[in-house]
Amino acid sequence: MSVLNAIMVGIGVVIGLIVLVVLLAFLIELVKAFSQLGKKTDSKGDVNNGSHRDD
Repeated sequence: MSVLNAIMVGIGVVIGLIVLVVLLAFLIELVKAFSQLGKKTDSKGDVNNGSHRDD
């Protein structure tokens, strides 16, 4: 019974670490997106979005 308990704890730790890494990556992407949004509003607008012609 002790071996089964140790295996379950190990699986729980591995799943917990995977969830933690995924949430951390999502948080980093969210911070990047918000920082990009802040830069866009401070500048003159999106000039590198491909819809702008430089005649």
